[in-house]
Amino acid sequence: MNSSVKSIIQSIEELVDRDQRDRAFHTIKDALRYYPRDARLWYWLARCVTDPAHAGDALRRALQFDPTLDEAQDLYIWVQTGGDPTRWSPSPIPSTLAATRSRR
Repeated sequence: MNSSVKSIIQSIEELVDRDQRDRAFHTIKDALRYYPRDARLWYWLARCVTDPAHAGDALRRALQFDPTLDEAQDLYIWVQTGGDPTRWSPSPIPSTLAATRSRR
């Protein structure tokens, strides 16, 4: 990952952790002008919006650019099943892995 993008994402994570989603949203929108194909920026955009349709669009783009981005896959499932993207809290174990483990 580009060091500039990494720094931007760290800032975004801190803003989201402090519940400053509006500031994070504007930071992401600015960053996407320079890095429009960065899947992690699209993932964080989905975490900052309140409209599930908008979140779904952002997650589809994230997965288009990086289909292996587990956080985006899990959040996409969450949003598609009626979850509020602003209330998403990624678990340390991806949900698909946790479901597989619980069946054993």
